[in-house]
Amino acid sequence: MLDELKTILDFIKYKQTLAESKNTLLFAVDSGIIIALATLISTNTMPEIVITISYFLILTMTISIILVLFSMWSFNLDLSYKSGYKSPANSIMHYDFLINYTPNELLSALDPEKKQFNIIEMSLAQEIIINAMVTKRKYRIFSINVTITIISIIIVFLFFIYHIVLRFTLIRIPAIAP
Repeated sequence: MLDELKTILDFIKYKQTLAESKNTLLFAVDSGIIIALATLISTNTMPEIVITISYFLILTMTISIILVLFSMWSFNLDLSYKSGYKSPANSIMHYDFLINYTPNELLSALDPEKKQFNIIEMSLAQEIIINAMVTKRKYRIFSINVTITIISIIIVFLFFIYHIVLRFTLIRIPAIAP
């Protein structure tokens, strides 16, 4: 049973590392959007409404960065175990399903015949469930931030196009005399 628990723990830790990598990438993208918006605002060639929307987007990206940083901090989690719905088709390797187990339920699911579990098995089961909770929270925050970032990227891209069009329409092309 210890090998099974270690395999599950390694897989959950891998998924947690993947979630952290995705959040780090999102942090870089959000920072780039803030820099791009600040650059556009500093040129003073945009109408007031566009600048107002840019300030709103900077605020949104700042909140997104704060959420990413919050998700990187794994230790602010409610560590109580909640017994939830467990269907027989649920994969015991997936963090979404593992959060529905208590340590005893997880160990019983792995070895239904065994009634008493030693301290190492119990500790590994607790660590698996806690890491599953952390991983789920990181992916949830990542999903929210991706939505915010995609909308912001589209809006910033439209602002850049508007800025380029505005710049070209302000440049006067000298008329060619016949």
